[in-house]
Amino acid sequence: MLQTTDLVKQDPTYSEDAVMTTAAQKKIDDPESVTALVFFKRDKVIFDPLWGMLGVSTYIGPAIDRVVTQGADYNEVLDAQTTTYQARLLELYS
Repeated sequence: MLQTTDLVKQDPTYSEDAVMTTAAQKKIDDPESVTALVFFKRDKVIFDPLWGMLGVSTYIGPAIDRVVTQGADYNEVLDAQTTTYQARLLELYS
C-alpha cells in the first residue's frame, strides 16, 4: 500500500487537488463548497477555541430560554455567561 502511494505521487499526471475535487464533487453540488473543501488540507485547519469548552456550552441553553421565553434582560443574562466563558477560555488557553 505504501509503495502504491509513492508510485501514484510520482506520476506526473497526479494532482492531489484534482483527486480531492473529484471526490468532493460526488458529494457536494455547490462549486464554492468544493473549492473550500479542497483548500483545507493537513497543513491548513480551522482552530476553534470553544471546542475545549463543550462541557460549559450547556449553560447557554437555559440562559437563552430565560431571554426568549421569560423576557429576561438580554444583556444581564448574557453578561453572566460571558464571564463564565472568559474564565473557561483563560483556564484552557493561558
